[in-house]
Amino acid sequence: MRKVCPWNRQPGFTLVEMLIALALISLIVTLLFGAIRLGNRSWNSVERHVARSDEMRLVWRFLGTQIGQARLVFQGRAANERRQLFSGRPDALELVAPSPPHMGVGGLYLMRLHTGQGQEKKRLLMSRWLYHLDALGGAEGVPGWRPLYDGGGDPPAGEEETRSLYTQTVLVDRLESMTISYFGVRGGGREPEWDDVWEDKRKLPLLVKIQIKDADGSWPEMVWALPDGQVIGRGGGGASFLPAAGGGR
Repeated sequence: MRKVCPWNRQPGFTLVEMLIALALISLIVTLLFGAIRLGNRSWNSVERHVARSDEMRLVWRFLGTQIGQARLVFQGRAANERRQLFSGRPDALELVAPSPPHMGVGGLYLMRLHTGQGQEKKRLLMSRWLYHLDALGGAEGVPGWRPLYDGGGDPPAGEEETRSLYTQTVLVDRLESMTISYFGVRGGGREPEWDDVWEDKRKLPLLVKIQIKDADGSWPEMVWALPDGQVIGRGGGGASFLPAAGGGR
């Protein structure tokens, strides 16, 4: 039998060494893909956070502009029927304010902030009627309007728009809840206080606070101050009033 000399053996790796090397390579690849996946998740999270912050800022700015320009507008000619149109509930707010020209024909609009159901999800909506009898009286193609304080219902989400007379904007698409509060002196009171309803016939509240919660969590509280009240349609020569009852269909 031939004897093989030890120094004639070919150099190489043993099976154990190969298994250890493969295990280390697998570990390194796993860690690498884990880091890539974590980085991708972090990037997507930052993008969602930035998009949500932009949405909050746009809604804050839009609502702040409209609420901050609310007008003290009265309805009804007879003294015993006359009351202002600003009205608030915990889940809805109605006011008269100028609308940006790009959102209609400009001028004063009667605006209602409310919720609506659309495509199996709740939405925060702003519906706007041109402050004119043709629009508020139920013109063709315009949802009927009735004062919020008089039990007027909200127009449904996705109602067909007539840009010159009526528009509707989605402010929050995946709404969970919205609560509105009003700060001011009510009736014969002396000190202002917070309440979830505003039905004062003669004056605007001092502050309006809105709390929103969407599918991603709660928003920061939004609080705006209202103007002292520029009176429109209060009487005198040439003043115009809305009829005592809305012209809803």
